Amino acid sequence: QDQVTFATCFMPPLYGKNSGCDPDLLRAGLDIAERNRNLFVSAETFSAIDAEGIDKLASYLSHWDEVTIVVYYRRFHSWIASYCNEQLQRRTLSNSFMWEKSIIEFTLGSMNSHSKYTTSLVQRVKDRFDNVVVMNYHDDSVRGSDESFFCHAIPSARHTCKAIRSVTESEHGSIGVDLDYGDLAYGAMKAGRIEIRSDEEMRKVTKMIQDYQVKTLKLKSSDFQRICLPPEALEELWQMSLSAENMLFPEQDSDVTNDLRSDFDLASRTSLCKLDVKNTLRYNEWRSFFNSLPETMPEIAPAVNKTEDNWAFEHGSIDWSS
Repeated sequence: QDQVTFATCFMPPLYGKNSGCDPDLLRAGLDIAERNRNLFVSAETFSAIDAEGIDKLASYLSHWDEVTIVVYYRRFHSWIASYCNEQLQRRTLSNSFMWEKSIIEFTLGSMNSHSKYTTSLVQRVKDRFDNVVVMNYHDDSVRGSDESFFCHAIPSARHTCKAIRSVTESEHGSIGVDLDYGDLAYGAMKAGRIEIRSDEEMRKVTKMIQDYQVKTLKLKSSDFQRICLPPEALEELWQMSLSAENMLFPEQDSDVTNDLRSDFDLASRTSLCKLDVKNTLRYNEWRSFFNSLPETMPEIAPAVNKTEDNWAFEHGSIDWSS
């Protein structure tokens, strides 16, 4: 958390107003510089830094003789899916607009504006710093971000690198939250199948839906019917992913490009798609599930008075396909 707060000190004013900069952290860093010691700061917050913030950061880091900026690259289509998941997993019933959004809307919007993405960030940072290292998140020759950082981006950290390589297991990035089960719970509520009055009830219903899909039906979330991006949007997204990879790693061979294509094709059927709520609710097993839910979970009441919108949802008049 201290590293995130430290990074906030160099963010645009509106961003900084949300998190707050702690001057004590800045002073502590300068004390480290006076003692001629290294300072490592890692925070995704830096992805939002603008040109003015980079100038401030450069001025601050001028107290060290050597500065290395390490930027981790994630393929554009993979980054969009991760960013969308990060935003939507915070949704609550009080912000209904977040439930109406999906990976489809996030993707279409991000293709027009992506200042936080790696390519834009690298260009801004290289305008001010000489030593900028871009590490490939998808490079299977290294085991996770720790090894890529201490063994490749910072080759002088030999002892730390050796310690990391001695560990047999490693993590490769964070795992997102599966949003499908929550989407189905919210869709059932909107369709008038059940009433959900609080975020706690939403969490309980979501867990019961997941248990029913996995334990009773013996299926996974990937088995749900899905709505994916239209072909023209997929083609545009593919060209952006390919262009970004070629720009940052121009010397890659055809095998890497083929891997990128395979990765993209898989994402186009999975992580870049959303649950088809309307059609899923029509299946008999899910009709039975929601009809019996108030008996299994008494605090969840059946929705008796269906509005015209509820009826339209069930009969297909509300468009959830975009």
